[in-house]
Amino acid sequence: MRYAGINYNDFSAAPGVSVTFFTQGCPHRCKGCHNPETHDFNAGITIDVEEIKKEIDNLKSHDGITFSGGDPMCQPEACLEIAKHAKEKGYNINVNQSYPFDFVIGSQHIIDGQDPYYGKCFEGKEDSELYARAFELMLENVRVFKDFDVLGHMDYV
Repeated sequence: MRYAGINYNDFSAAPGVSVTFFTQGCPHRCKGCHNPETHDFNAGITIDVEEIKKEIDNLKSHDGITFSGGDPMCQPEACLEIAKHAKEKGYNINVNQSYPFDFVIGSQHIIDGQDPYYGKCFEGKEDSELYARAFELMLENVRVFKDFDVLGHMDYV
């Protein structure tokens, strides 16, 4: 994962005290962006997701974890893994994006690290197994992420 910085005691990003991870990379280039230094996908610092999980394990008096940026949705796998870990530890999860979306469609195109379009994830499995797993992951994403209006592309598998 690439990140631009971490604010360990953020009182402005979400209710209570949160740790805010500023992800690196954003394609939107919004006018008036308050973090233009996070736009470059090649800048910032590379960190292993396991290191971030350790940081979360060492927190003492925080209410939540906030993903900001850049655009956290440009690194969805890493952010999801971190969010799931933080949620298991009882933390609130927040995603801050200032890109002015009118309506956000949540979408899932990966099942256990594989894109169903290419068929590899079907190998050695019954179709019904893969469909069930896809729906389990969709439900998990709905529980973890709240920053979308509707879940779409449920027929992608």
